[in-house]
Amino acid sequence: MAILRWIFAIVAIALLLAIADGTLLRWWNMPPRMVIHAPLPFKPYSEAVWDIMKAARAASRADDHKRAVDLYTQALALEPGPNTATRDLLALRGSEYNYLNMSEQAFSDYDVAIRIGFYGRPSTDGALRAFMGRGYASVNMAQYARAKEDFDAVLNELPSDVPRSSATLAWRGAAYQGLGDRAHAIADYRAALALYPKNAYALTALKDLDAP
Repeated sequence: MAILRWIFAIVAIALLLAIADGTLLRWWNMPPRMVIHAPLPFKPYSEAVWDIMKAARAASRADDHKRAVDLYTQALALEPGPNTATRDLLALRGSEYNYLNMSEQAFSDYDVAIRIGFYGRPSTDGALRAFMGRGYASVNMAQYARAKEDFDAVLNELPSDVPRSSATLAWRGAAYQGLGDRAHAIADYRAALALYPKNAYALTALKDLDAP
């Protein structure tokens, strides 16, 4: 009987852990957003962090993305968090890493931002940008299935927004193409062009696939 009690105790602990990290919900095909998270502490930007952010944005507009990365890194040193300021700084630095084609670093920053404060459905503008950015980095890392999941999440929220939905459809087309699903790739490229006929990426991709 003592052995049975130990077995029941171990099973109960395993179930509690599975519920806590969302594994059990995924087994039941329930959306991960149903996992209960503690709210991320709100933290307004300090004057020092705000000044660094303004300089980083100016550097980004001037296409000096390396300097922007360095500046956001300085800001994160002042605001390690985790809090809303940290989340936003990580997402902003992830964008600069994407501009520099440093996909692993971009993915890491976006992933942490999403995990600490943009989990679940990407219903805010900041969350949508984070999911799009993580998906784009995943495509460049040839992690196509993971990229498709992020693009699916964005398109569920923005089915026909221009130009973001067009860009996301084109990137999901690239993910499908990477997965070897030519039919879905062509469908997404065409849908991207239906929303925004000047989408250069979709136009080039269809031409490369020899699709009208």
